[in-house]
Amino acid sequence: MLSCVCWLQTFLALLASVLLTLGQNCPFNCLCPDPHTVDCSGKGLTRLPDSIPLDVRRLLLSDNWIQRIPADFLVLYSDLVYLDLRNNSLSHIEPGTLSTSSRLVFLDLGSNNLTEIPKGTFGESRSLIKLRLGNNPHLSMVKDRK
Repeated sequence: MLSCVCWLQTFLALLASVLLTLGQNCPFNCLCPDPHTVDCSGKGLTRLPDSIPLDVRRLLLSDNWIQRIPADFLVLYSDLVYLDLRNNSLSHIEPGTLSTSSRLVFLDLGSNNLTEIPKGTFGESRSLIKLRLGNNPHLSMVKDRK
């Protein structure tokens, strides 16, 4: 009986350790329904969340108040395929910001306050298939790719 109790305690300690480790990979107040998805939609964020897992593939940041994307943001997230930034407060994107993401396939920048997409924003981003820019009422210019 004693060995059974010890085994159960060890198992529960291991399980708690695994669950705590998984929870640490998800930014505070966000959901991570699977190991490669971070969902911070509608959380009232004014900036990008801290501690996004480096192996994130789907990053959902819609319906917040995010005003800017740091120019070097995507350098760390080389596996990112899907980025949803719709319905935020983005007013501009610095040239080259999105050029470092070689695997980005889907990007939604709709319903923001963008005024222009400057030359070099996407650089050599050849995998981008779907770009949504709708409902940016002040967007007057999208410059050539390079």
